Amino acid sequence: MDFDYRAAELFIAHLRGETDLDAALAHPAYQAVFSHNSLLGSGLDKEDVAKAIRGEKSPYYGIENVRANITQMENLLAVIRSRECGWLNAIKEAQSRLFEPGEYQDILICPIVGYDVGIGHKGHVCLNLNLPYYQKAPEELLYIAIHESFHAVYEKWNALPSLKEIEADPVGAYLMIIQNEGYATWNPLELRRKNQHLGSTDYPVLADYIVIESSESLAEHVRLHDELLPSLSRGDLDLYGFLSMAFGEMRLGYRIGCKMVDLIHAQYGMAAVREGARLDPAEYYRRYSHLLDSIR
Repeated sequence: MDFDYRAAELFIAHLRGETDLDAALAHPAYQAVFSHNSLLGSGLDKEDVAKAIRGEKSPYYGIENVRANITQMENLLAVIRSRECGWLNAIKEAQSRLFEPGEYQDILICPIVGYDVGIGHKGHVCLNLNLPYYQKAPEELLYIAIHESFHAVYEKWNALPSLKEIEADPVGAYLMIIQNEGYATWNPLELRRKNQHLGSTDYPVLADYIVIESSESLAEHVRLHDELLPSLSRGDLDLYGFLSMAFGEMRLGYRIGCKMVDLIHAQYGMAAVREGARLDPAEYYRRYSHLLDSIR
């Protein structure tokens, strides 16, 4: 496990006119982004990225005002480099609680330009330097790196489903989201609590931790979760409706899932948490969903 800065450096060099876009997009981090989008989006190509850079409508998102933000991105890279040793140890420590070293040691942490807050896919953790809240609070990049590193390991035994697969089995997909996103969201929780960085309302990702620490908010999320599962079983929601509930502003899979892991840890200990990450998602939910009764 290590940091790899070349994906960001090459992209910024392209923005400065010092290299062509092909050189940047050839980096494996952007290939991981393209693979990720081919499963959960409409697919990406070089022209989509070029359009986004020009400020034109494009499925390559997260790149607004990118030329104006070059200095901010370079400053953020400098911060990451200055904290690399401590951050890398923190990421490894979080992964070691759940996995054996051989399961995560091949992962590369790659700052990039554009796309999502972060993804963990194909052995790469890709983190978008162009996000204002990373530039404002660089430690958030560390927490998301810990989150996404979980995904990069988890997908080794549970492949990321495509939109077609999600549509064909929404219940199974939702239970996987509860496990996968729940663990990923829980993974930096101990460090967040230690540093008293428990989120804000500035961004939905950051709001996860406000909800997780609020019994009133959690109760409302569990209520919506209890409504969502039978709705999925009956086929009441279309794909967009399901995705908006699981991944949208409510982020049910993340918040319900994180609280489940937190409750497993409190009641059964770390050994059960480690085992739970490897269970089949349906078996994981069957075994531990009763813990949500304490919130209902």
